[in-house]
Amino acid sequence: MNVRQSFVAEESISLNIPSDIVRRYIQTPERILDYYPGGRECGRVDQEGYFYCRGDNGISLLQVTEDKPDYVALRVWTSTSCQQPYTVAALQARAFFVMDEGWILRANGQRTELIRTWGNLHKIRLRFLPIAWMIRRTVGEESQQIAHRWEQQARSEVGGEPIPGIAPSRH
Repeated sequence: MNVRQSFVAEESISLNIPSDIVRRYIQTPERILDYYPGGRECGRVDQEGYFYCRGDNGISLLQVTEDKPDYVALRVWTSTSCQQPYTVAALQARAFFVMDEGWILRANGQRTELIRTWGNLHKIRLRFLPIAWMIRRTVGEESQQIAHRWEQQARSEVGGEPIPGIAPSRH
């Protein structure tokens, strides 16, 4: 029996970064690794639109399923392990859950209000794990890491200077 849960969590993050940069970061393995639990490695996988992040407790395959100026959707397959070389088929076959992450971008000049949503959780294996609870428990910490690391990265992309018109956040 597979277990599904439609809505898991939602979180809002205020970023001192223009929305076009935020949109690019959402689709960049290195920026996802910035907040991935115990993140160790990341990269592109053999098919367009797929990438992976590996951490202390597992590995996730991410696929960009929707890409609009104000919304990006990712499908995420997570497994406890997988042998290299990583392939889409191998990572999907080893997944113990699949979920969707939605990223709503609300531009406000050089700032972005980022609303992250998690849903359509589908447990395939290890159904006893409280995955939805685990996601809700880590949301706040992830959001702080995103704000700090993405703003830091954005500043470094403009020569270490603050983004014009933006005061650095206090994280």
